[in-house]
Amino acid sequence: PALPQLALLALAPVPPVQGLFYTTFLVSVILAQEFHKWSHMIRPPPVVQALQETGLLISRKAHGAHHSSPFEGDYCILSGICNGTLDHFEFFRRLEVFFYLRNGAEPKCWHLNPDIKYQALQKYS
Repeated sequence: PALPQLALLALAPVPPVQGLFYTTFLVSVILAQEFHKWSHMIRPPPVVQALQETGLLISRKAHGAHHSSPFEGDYCILSGICNGTLDHFEFFRRLEVFFYLRNGAEPKCWHLNPDIKYQALQKYS
């Protein structure tokens, strides 16, 4: 959905500062998806591998922790820099409970392991 919005933004009369914000935001959304895709590739492009090795982009190995049980951390898909802090405060587990209590939506990890749901609700509701 970001590309059509970017095209619409190019056609719409928008104040320059607001246009710069929206353009930067939408381009960042597009790039974030590319960075995430590269973290799943066995052999990403050489320049991407170099960026992953420096830690500017998240590596396949580092991102793999996000796809492993108990599914309670390592959700940052760009560089992983924020993972330590967000995981320490159990930010994403709290967010799962927050949305579940408001609209009943359950994250996939709760279906994969019902104990996660039980523990999260006991701790944060």
